[in-house]
Amino acid sequence: MGENLVWPDKDPGDKRTFSVSGEDVWDSGETVASAVWTIPDGITKVGQNESGQEAFLTLQGGTDATTYTFTVAITTSTGSIWERDVKLRVRNL
Repeated sequence: MGENLVWPDKDPGDKRTFSVSGEDVWDSGETVASAVWTIPDGITKVGQNESGQEAFLTLQGGTDATTYTFTVAITTSTGSIWERDVKLRVRNL
């Protein structure tokens, strides 16, 4: 698995979209073919999509003072698999 990523804090009442990008890692022209997210208990996945070199995840809820770890496995247009963990802290903002 590669480096761990960290998203900005989210309030439990917010519905927000976050993303991961392969722009600085992948070859020029390589894009997201598919993304599979592992969602921890206690927070709600509202949706996801992919565009170009980014995979997006929309989240809602979560418990104050809790850090969640998400895993995304991206298959690129060249067949490479790129897996990352992303941390998100939920807190009352």
